[in-house]
Amino acid sequence: MADYQLTATDAAVIRTADQALIPNDEANRDWQEYQQWLADGGVPDPYVPPPQPEPGSIPPTLVASAHAAVSGGAITVGAGAFNIASATYQSKGVFDFAFINALPDANYTAMITSQGVAELTNPAPGGFTISVLNNVQAGTPHDPKSIDFQIYRVGGEGL
Repeated sequence: MADYQLTATDAAVIRTADQALIPNDEANRDWQEYQQWLADGGVPDPYVPPPQPEPGSIPPTLVASAHAAVSGGAITVGAGAFNIASATYQSKGVFDFAFINALPDANYTAMITSQGVAELTNPAPGGFTISVLNNVQAGTPHDPKSIDFQIYRVGGEGL
């Protein structure tokens, strides 16, 4: 290991003994010492870019949330719904939600509460579907009185 390490630009170097960032400034005493070290034959360690985050290490980003009331085939999305442009009743237990701002991919997960077993299905950049069953074993479609959900984009940037 050398006494100094280069950075991404020539604006500064790192002194390896204490990880001090030394700016490229002729008036700076530490920069003058670095220049003398170079003149005496010193060779700095090369710049090493920081590692990329591991896939899945980026925390999920909230991209949509709402409280939706269901009554007679109509869906009412409460005020303050985040990123929900529209909600459509498709059939018993199947509800489509469209995003105001489409996302670049469909890497979504959901937290959903309703009267019944609900799950996120058919995620797409433009929206998603929530399907509700009356229980896990029977698996028959069920229209709950309400659905509360938070949709997260996994492993990427938000809106």
